[in-house]
Amino acid sequence: GLKEKLGIPAGAPVILTPARIAEEKNIPLVLDIAPQVAARFPEAYFVVAGDGPLLDQMKARVAREGISNVKFIGYFNDVEALLSIADIFLLPSFLELHSIAILEAMRSGVPVVVSSDVGCNSEFIEDGVNGILRDPFRSDGWAGAIMSLLSDEVQRRRMGEQGRALCRERFDIQRTARRFEELYKELLAA
Repeated sequence: GLKEKLGIPAGAPVILTPARIAEEKNIPLVLDIAPQVAARFPEAYFVVAGDGPLLDQMKARVAREGISNVKFIGYFNDVEALLSIADIFLLPSFLELHSIAILEAMRSGVPVVVSSDVGCNSEFIEDGVNGILRDPFRSDGWAGAIMSLLSDEVQRRRMGEQGRALCRERFDIQRTARRFEELYKELLAA
């Protein structure tokens, strides 16, 4: 399977960050928290999928600091396949308009740990219910959120389900199209 191809043991938890390796995506925060998570969950892997101007710099830091639980896999076009092996979705961006990646993760039932007050995140994510919101300008709280999800499969599954339900309710394109159709018929009838 994909885990094997990426050199990740079958039972290992995966924390996925699909992002352009650029300033606004705040990848250094991932590298700050990975060792903290490794101390409690040595079997967990952070998988960073993406390319960008800071990729070499981030890889160099991982090598220099001996951060063994982070894998940079470069650009990977099949996000669905990545989500299928992910236990947690992590995106600590400073800047995001409306992240399609976050919605894809939620739709797949993967619990999200993302930036508060960035893009539309705080409008559709209720902290602790259908996702976890943390301040991207502070590294504290991120590792704790991930460890709490890793240590509690029930919470992880429930949060993933809540995220999936939200996507069904608010972001289902067929349903939205039907709503417009009904509205249109109503307006025509009026």
